Amino acid sequence: MRKGLKYGALAFLATAAGTMAAEANEPFVPRGERLFALFDTDKNGAMSKPEFLLRAEKRFLRADANSDGAVTAAEIDAQLAKAIERRRARMMANMDQDKDGSVTREELDKYVEAMFDGADANGDGGVSMDEARGFRLAKWRKSLESKPAN
Repeated sequence: MRKGLKYGALAFLATAAGTMAAEANEPFVPRGERLFALFDTDKNGAMSKPEFLLRAEKRFLRADANSDGAVTAAEIDAQLAKAIERRRARMMANMDQDKDGSVTREELDKYVEAMFDGADANGDGGVSMDEARGFRLAKWRKSLESKPAN
């Protein structure tokens, strides 16, 4: 497979499900469901204002590192840095096959090919919109299984 096609396919797979949902005027369901579940603490299928405010308060308290009742730009930067570090760690865990701390072109090629092959459910050498959506949904479900509930 040509390199440009591989990287284009990776970009497509990473965004296809969200794009398809936006074009269909519907939310990206997996992310939306996960976020809604975090807010709907009593699991009654509706998010109340107290549930919404509770979640906001928890986020505020996590961000307020020095517990002074205010969140500074530096504290926000620290929260963002933590999120970036978690994402970097996930990316390296997925792509750095020999665990040497770097991703070679060969490792990236293998990762991209595995993603494409995983999305090509019917093995026809192409990925349809339905296959891309199914692949993204399967990845989302797998990630939920490995995460503890908040």
